[in-house]
Amino acid sequence: MALDLYHVIPSIKLDESFDYFALEEFNSNQAFLQQHQHQVAEIEDFEDDFEILVFPDLATKTLVLNEHENYSDIPALIGGIANLQEQINQLAAGNSVAGKEPTILEITDNVLIKGASKEIFYHSITYETTPNTIKVLFYSEKGHQRKGMNSKFYNDFANNKLYFDKASVVKAYSYIDLTRGGNKELQQYFTENFIDNFIEGESIFLCSW
Repeated sequence: MALDLYHVIPSIKLDESFDYFALEEFNSNQAFLQQHQHQVAEIEDFEDDFEILVFPDLATKTLVLNEHENYSDIPALIGGIANLQEQINQLAAGNSVAGKEPTILEITDNVLIKGASKEIFYHSITYETTPNTIKVLFYSEKGHQRKGMNSKFYNDFANNKLYFDKASVVKAYSYIDLTRGGNKELQQYFTENFIDNFIEGESIFLCSW
């Protein structure tokens, strides 16, 4: 299981910054949000873009959908894009994006077939829907750790939950997996980049898997 731990603080948006929290994520701690109200920004959210997948044949479609279960809700066509324009236009019209310029990408994927890796190709056609303007809080990293925690950590901490108290960070330290080599150094890193520089009212601890 992939695990990432983050220590972050609210920040202004930098040109290269794409990391942010939606304000709804602070429903459990409105006081923190109020304290950083001056850093709240507005962005256009295109998360509801309309997408069509085009597979060259049924075998490729089956392989991809078996590999990516989350694709099952995306409209899919089989054939060449040039020969599917009528069906593509119908899907676009049915989802209120007719007339908009699509972005067409060729996707390369690697799947295992009888133990051997095979490279397959298909296309993604994406239309930008009308954006929603949402308020967000951008953040910058003060610490980032990948993996390194024992199995009990997943029982006592919640995925993608924001923790605002230093006590939770100190508690997380006790779950560092010391059965693996090099994790003494990880203890030192965690202490310096998650605990020592954690400031309540400024810092956020987040774990994601």
